[in-house]
Amino acid sequence: MPTLINQSVFRPSTEPSKGLPFGVHSAGYYRIRSPFVCNRRIIGFAQIFWCISGSGIIEINKKKRIINKNQVALYFPGMYHNWNYNRGCWSFYWMSLDGPLVAPIISSFGLEASIYDAGPPPVSLFAALNEHVPKPSRQNELDAASVAFSILTQAAKIRAKKPDDLINGVLDTLHLNWNSPAMNVKTLVTSAHLRRSSFNQRFQASVGVTPAKYLERLKIQNALTLLQNTSQPIKDIAQQCGFTDPNYFSRAIRRVTGKSPLQLRSG
Repeated sequence: MPTLINQSVFRPSTEPSKGLPFGVHSAGYYRIRSPFVCNRRIIGFAQIFWCISGSGIIEINKKKRIINKNQVALYFPGMYHNWNYNRGCWSFYWMSLDGPLVAPIISSFGLEASIYDAGPPPVSLFAALNEHVPKPSRQNELDAASVAFSILTQAAKIRAKKPDDLINGVLDTLHLNWNSPAMNVKTLVTSAHLRRSSFNQRFQASVGVTPAKYLERLKIQNALTLLQNTSQPIKDIAQQCGFTDPNYFSRAIRRVTGKSPLQLRSG
């Protein structure tokens, strides 16, 4: 068996097309075993490794770390690029990204230079990169960037913490009783037997928004459905969706849609 199986594609240009915030410089699939040695250097691009099997050694900020099956590792531009075989036949998909905004775009997903638990790699997305990256057209650059964005989205989503059983129970209660006048954050805090600050932190860490915001979104979501698909009076819809103040209801709908409930209904 050869030391390295390399299936890589490269963008024909050294930089993304003018006006693109980031681009895919290269992408591919590696399957390696000892005594492989990577090209050690300072890189001018970001690189993502998505491990399929075996394990490798990734040096991140002068610390050597192990990446295992179904984990993701990330380098940022300007970092020292040093990775190597660890055990088994180490196989992984990878992509490298460059461009003026690549670092802030990756950071906006909450991703850092580190190794994260992930899941099976999105094989179809990496296959799409192989299709678009080597073709010398702006449209293919855009398509490749869109695919890379989807890969980043999936990596960020998978990185989420394990489910919080307590918060999942709170969500079940919310989904059953969201329109009750008695349903509010204070009620949820009491049922969870937590301090309000601790409850808010756990809820936001699990769901991504505060409990107050989540409850309001449930109410608005259902109100929009009723406004657009029924002829019920607006006042009745507000009450049915847990809004005791019609003026606040109107402001909430306008904040989300840019229109008042009446304007929304009239099209």
